Amino acid sequence: MEIVGRLFNHRPVVSGEVNLMINSFDKRLKKDEEILNAMSKSTTHLAFQTLPTSEKLVSDHLVQVQAKAFVCLQMCEKILETEEAETNEMQHSHTFRIQLEVMKIQSEKEKEKLNREFDLVVGNMTSENDQMQLEWDNK
Repeated sequence: MEIVGRLFNHRPVVSGEVNLMINSFDKRLKKDEEILNAMSKSTTHLAFQTLPTSEKLVSDHLVQVQAKAFVCLQMCEKILETEEAETNEMQHSHTFRIQLEVMKIQSEKEKEKLNREFDLVVGNMTSENDQMQLEWDNK
């Protein structure tokens, strides 16, 4: 009878399995808690440091780009005024066409220059943001 009782007594095995499951849940909860804390820390850093700094950089450089675009627009208006005046004076002469092409080339060069400067500013902002993120990740 004692042998039969031992064969059908599953309490120690079941108890061990239950304890194993409880321990695995505890470990998982600790890992999940660590992950959530890290995410909370990263989110706080983004909200209070990275985003305001990025916003400031964008607004600072946006003003510069906007000013350069305004200058370019004024140059284009001058070109149009010059074109209209010269059209009236030269009556579509060969010289007028050459000067018009020169002005177009100059405006294209200025446009390319502004595009390069804009790309440089955006690249600087991106690298500064990446550097800040690396510094934050290293902390």
